[in-house]
Amino acid sequence: MTPTISVEDVSSACVAYHNAKRGFQLSPRLSELTIGDKERASRRIQAFIDNGCEDINEVDECRNKGINVFDGTTVSCVDAVRAWYNEVHDYTYERYSNWHFKKTGSFTLLMWHDTEELSCVQTNGCSRIGKPERLLCTYSPSGNTVGEYPFRQSVQRNTFCYNDINPNCYYHQHTHNDVDNSHHIKHFYDDTDYNNDYNINYNHNYNDAST
Repeated sequence: MTPTISVEDVSSACVAYHNAKRGFQLSPRLSELTIGDKERASRRIQAFIDNGCEDINEVDECRNKGINVFDGTTVSCVDAVRAWYNEVHDYTYERYSNWHFKKTGSFTLLMWHDTEELSCVQTNGCSRIGKPERLLCTYSPSGNTVGEYPFRQSVQRNTFCYNDINPNCYYHQHTHNDVDNSHHIKHFYDDTDYNNDYNINYNHNYNDAST
């Protein structure tokens, strides 16, 4: 007998975790999301279930626009949102392009500035047939628009860099020989042109001593 696989609406919990990240140390905060129509999310997760809890290859990539997916032995909103948000560490402060999707597409969907609504559903029972469970969220408007920034430059430059959230903000520490030899000034550079011009290694800290 084939195990029953059900769908659970987890929009309320996921909206709360999304909004927490959209406001985390941000000034100004990104707008809060509300729960939207779950028809698209439900339709996509049901197609996944009907295919034996396996992906369906979409010929039309537009059908995948505005969708975040998290798979695992067990799934939850907190784990999904944490995983999507952690792509911030690969975020490079550029206009969105399809090239960015695999590394940071989930993060930018979560943080897209003009998204208003969210709907999330998850499977219960895929694990009983030896498959990962899935949590899926749909966004409206869908975000990840090629050629646009996910959010205002003032938000990303003033927040992600200065709060040490993103390693792609170049950190340069100058040490000056003051009386107590302890004066430190930290500068954060997140300008792509600056980084390219000076061949900056993002994972390296420079310590310059000057008299």
